[in-house]
Amino acid sequence: CDRAFQIDRFHMDRALQNRPCSRIYTQAMENALAGVFADVLFVAEVDGRTAGYYSGRREHMDGLSIWVGHAISAAVSDAFRGRGVFKGLNAHLMHWFQAHCRLAEMGTYISNNPIHQTWIRERLPIVRCNHMLAYFRE
Repeated sequence: CDRAFQIDRFHMDRALQNRPCSRIYTQAMENALAGVFADVLFVAEVDGRTAGYYSGRREHMDGLSIWVGHAISAAVSDAFRGRGVFKGLNAHLMHWFQAHCRLAEMGTYISNNPIHQTWIRERLPIVRCNHMLAYFRE
């Protein structure tokens, strides 16, 4: 997990060191494994090695009386990139959303072209865009 993240808000910030940033995502995966914050965690294995993961959760929107799914975090090890690992994980998460939610939302960073390409090929429309501003405090 430490080496799988490259395109994310922490690793792209030149003011931050990689190790603490990677630890944040490792902790997120550990929380997903423990059932904290995530409701589901899919792990991809290739040739007996962990190749990637994708976690998701759902929340009930009381005002609309529906369950909404949220993709939380995904990563694919550099050794397995370009081999369809994320595509397979995405398919599993989408099936889970279809079984448990009325609506699902997934997001990624504007520079994460591999994810955009997967979603475009799967005919998942882009329906909104957020602009995130961040600053580093010493």
